[in-house]
Amino acid sequence: MKVKVLSIYDPSYRRYSTPPPAEQVESMLQEWLNDNPNAKIEHVVQTPLADSYGQTWSLLTTIFYRD
Repeated sequence: MKVKVLSIYDPSYRRYSTPPPAEQVESMLQEWLNDNPNAKIEHVVQTPLADSYGQTWSLLTTIFYRD
């Protein structure tokens, strides 16, 4: 089994203390899938990351897969 971790973060959105927009998350995931067309995904975990004020500004997406 292999693991790929994507850190999805848009610095322009940090100043508004909002999570990355859905389009950015989708784009990064689609790019990875296009680069790995034979990946057999077994499990995906998404972990929001918050700053010291509890505001989410980044997302870790962990993909567990086999070639």
